[in-house]
Amino acid sequence: EALMRLEMMVLMTGIDLPLKSIRSYITAAVRVVVHMARLHGGSRRVLRVSELRGIDEQGEYRLIPIFEFQQESVRDGRAIGRFHATGEVPEALEKLTASGIPLAPGQFAQRWLKAPGTEELRHVA
Repeated sequence: EALMRLEMMVLMTGIDLPLKSIRSYITAAVRVVVHMARLHGGSRRVLRVSELRGIDEQGEYRLIPIFEFQQESVRDGRAIGRFHATGEVPEALEKLTASGIPLAPGQFAQRWLKAPGTEELRHVA
């Protein structure tokens, strides 16, 4: 949705640019997309962290999920689920590391992620 809003903002300027060019500019500027939504119980949580890897042959954005939240149930009016790494290593990893964000490729290995401060893999949203 955020990428479409960026497209609309460019189109609203009145500058006559083809959609393919607008999308090329957006993919050159945006590397990581964080998708948030309101879950059962009203809490707003990160559902997916994806890397924008350009445009495909049909002119659509290539969004590759890196981390995803999988809701499993609802308990006491709150969404219950887990985060998992999809196994995709971001192509922008080198740039992120050079920017001072210490990340190693192994952090992206496909697995369920442990909730901070717990011994279990389950995350309460």
